Amino acid sequence: SALCENTNEVFLDVSKLLLTYADNILRNPNEEKYRSIRIGNPTFSTKLLPIRGAVECLFEMGFQEAETHLVFPKSASVDQLRRVRESIAAERDQRLGTGQRTSCPQSTNPSSRSASVPPAATASAVASAPQRPAQPATQAPAQSATRAPEQPATQTPAQPATQPAPEPPSLLSSMTFLRTLQSNFQHVMTYESPELQRKALSCIPREQLCSRARGRLQQARKADPKCNLAEEDMLLLELLQWFKGDFFSWVDSLPCSQCGGQTQSSGSLSPSADDLRWDAGRVENHYCNACRLTTRFPRYNNPEKLLETRRGRCGEWANCFTLCCRAMGLEARYIWDSTDHVWTEVFSHSEHRWLHCDPCENACDKPLLYEVGWGKKLSYILAFSKDQVVDVTWRYSCKHQEVLSRRTQVQETWLLHTINGLNAVRQQALSAERKRELLERLVVELVEFISPKSPKPGELGGRVSGSLAWRAARGETGAAGSDKLHPEDAVSKFNAIGKTTRDGKLFILALITVHPHTDSLVVSTRTEAGPAVILSHSMTVWYDTTAVFGDGDVVLRTVVVTVCVHVVLRGAAVRQWCCTNRMTHGGHHCSLEVRSRGCWVSQKAAGFVFIPTESEKLVKLFQLQYNVTKDCYYRVHNDQEEILGWEKGTWKNESVFRKEEHDWQMVYLARAEGSSSGRVCWRVVCAPVGMKIKAVSVRAISQTFHSGAVRWSLRSAQTTVEFLGDGKMHSLAGLSGSTELVVEAELSGGDGDSAWQHAQLFRQSMKETETCSFEILVEMEEA
Repeated sequence: SALCENTNEVFLDVSKLLLTYADNILRNPNEEKYRSIRIGNPTFSTKLLPIRGAVECLFEMGFQEAETHLVFPKSASVDQLRRVRESIAAERDQRLGTGQRTSCPQSTNPSSRSASVPPAATASAVASAPQRPAQPATQAPAQSATRAPEQPATQTPAQPATQPAPEPPSLLSSMTFLRTLQSNFQHVMTYESPELQRKALSCIPREQLCSRARGRLQQARKADPKCNLAEEDMLLLELLQWFKGDFFSWVDSLPCSQCGGQTQSSGSLSPSADDLRWDAGRVENHYCNACRLTTRFPRYNNPEKLLETRRGRCGEWANCFTLCCRAMGLEARYIWDSTDHVWTEVFSHSEHRWLHCDPCENACDKPLLYEVGWGKKLSYILAFSKDQVVDVTWRYSCKHQEVLSRRTQVQETWLLHTINGLNAVRQQALSAERKRELLERLVVELVEFISPKSPKPGELGGRVSGSLAWRAARGETGAAGSDKLHPEDAVSKFNAIGKTTRDGKLFILALITVHPHTDSLVVSTRTEAGPAVILSHSMTVWYDTTAVFGDGDVVLRTVVVTVCVHVVLRGAAVRQWCCTNRMTHGGHHCSLEVRSRGCWVSQKAAGFVFIPTESEKLVKLFQLQYNVTKDCYYRVHNDQEEILGWEKGTWKNESVFRKEEHDWQMVYLARAEGSSSGRVCWRVVCAPVGMKIKAVSVRAISQTFHSGAVRWSLRSAQTTVEFLGDGKMHSLAGLSGSTELVVEAELSGGDGDSAWQHAQLFRQSMKETETCSFEILVEMEEA
């Protein structure tokens, strides 16, 4: 059997332990404690689990897998246990007598489970390290890594003296790695809870995503009749986009729970009992210098809690997204990267392979993104599903030899055998058909791993999620020396002012707050600024401690990076525009507006979130009105606060601008000329001030012409409700108890060259200066 393939020293150690387990049951058949082996027991996990064939021998004896233990049930055959025990004892006696390895006798019960490594486990072992140099046939492959780690490495007599076994890993290193494997392998079982999957489904607009997936598939097949993708593949893309765009939010630092202003990370806090209940062993302290108030940020590891909080960094994103994939019926697995990142893989039945999916980046099937785009130095990447663990490092690298040189934390043989042992335990109850399916998939993966890939264009950019300083500190802004640019940084991450010079050039002054010790920076310019195409640009970057522009007002007193970009635009003029950070209620706005053919088009800016103020909390009412003629918002119960500029109050804006028709004396919002659709969203969050929604009413005006269409919707984490833009106040049910809401308008359709004008929001006469065409009224109560 596989157990006999181990060296004498390893076999003698593990056989002694196996005999002890068997003898305890034979001598004390009625003692329950001897019929159960805890998988997390240090003796089992370090001396037996990593050894080839050892776990299989326990199964051969009659042990079965329970949730956290191997159990010898009362219905198991004691005779079978005795036969296996005698076979092991006979081999042990012979080895003790001769000092040589012999062939183990085969199982005395032909119908029982074979003690050899299952095919799926074997394939897993091979697939985990395709670049490992081949071992000579006469040499036991690094067996010193599989015995008890505290024993010194020795060379067995059977090994050639010229090829000594490599040094074993340290006990601490191996045990740390093993705990990571066991923890992740156990954690993914959480996603299989039917109750938890139902809760996740209640948060997902399934019908809407499926409808969009069908539309996307029709477009793909129309563009390419040979397209072999399935609706499931398109559903994955829609789920990724929804998760990043509408559901989950990234946290660099939380807004102050009192004033909504910016906070700074200030160490850690002790977790409360409730934090620990939701697996938050670490709590960050986000401190507001203005209020001198601490906002707690528990790093929850329970996906059920993340369905409520819907925020965090890559750990929370991957954790919750993997659950959503399983809830939607997608076969997904959780991917752990030892260089501090996590993501998801989803199996595509139409492609017959696993697809890389990173919800933080809204990236699908771009496995070289981390090594080539971010500049990561990869070493270990493992995939965890309900059925198996697979070492998938080689999918994510095109530099296999470099990666192999960095894999020094544990011995390769130890890792292979440990993965085999974990898989053997998990797969014991699987059907033969399922094991065969897993084996076929692993063979496909093995073939994929053998040949390093070449990077695709979408894998060349640096990281998008997180602040620039955060990405720079982690070394994930891009590979060293790379000139690849980030499409979001130049617009949404800093203040800008633009001027058009007489020679037709666009001058942009950009200010970025960075960490004082950051010595590298990646800055981007867009290849398009609205409908105006950038023909050329040049860039200069320098550091300063004070930035001054405009009329000499100091807009930023800190360490800053000043970026000057000269851009030549075709047929475009730039309106001089300056924006300073609005710290109130956590709103930050920066954008650059480019005019073409008389239309002002705003580039994507950081989303604004309305958080109730103390005065609004006091009256338990949040009331927002918008006047399109004056282009101004009014917060009625916050001393009639005015916010100038419609885009300043939007959470999301895709291809929408404000249009003034001076000949007709009309004003409205419409989608950008040439775009097929547009979308704009407003977001209100009550949780930071300890409130929740009691009731919601919304009033909006929209107008369509020809085949133009406007779809209004109001959604929370639990529900989505559509309403009409008929100018009437609509009281919408189903949002009571929620802590936030999003109002969304989608513009589409229309005929001919003027199709973009055939769907309009808030259309009214420029002479109607006192009429508000949009209103949100939220009644609140204590959370």
